[in-house]
Amino acid sequence: MPNINQLEPTLVKNIMDSWPGHITWVLPNTDFSELVTGGRTTVACRVPDHDQARSLCDKFGGPIISTSLNRSGQAPVISYEEAAAEFSEEVEFILPGQISGYDGPSAIYGLDGARLR
Repeated sequence: MPNINQLEPTLVKNIMDSWPGHITWVLPNTDFSELVTGGRTTVACRVPDHDQARSLCDKFGGPIISTSLNRSGQAPVISYEEAAAEFSEEVEFILPGQISGYDGPSAIYGLDGARLR
């Protein structure tokens, strides 16, 4: 996880107040290789409001790096069955579980606090 304590205190408060939640923040990359960031100086981070996802991170002992389950421009995948049908030939394992219950994509915010998406 990037060191957010280097950011402005007001921004740190906004980030911490939004987590856990359906909010992603684009933060300075201080820890991740270009395999994760694609060479960018930033990395998108979220602490999900989803018990299963947080439990998985706890059991793993750190953050999990992933992408969205939705293909760009496509309708969201909202069930295990849809995920298996769409991605089973592309990934080794699909974790059974439930979605968080949110409708629509997560909000993404930049370092200036402005919503990017």
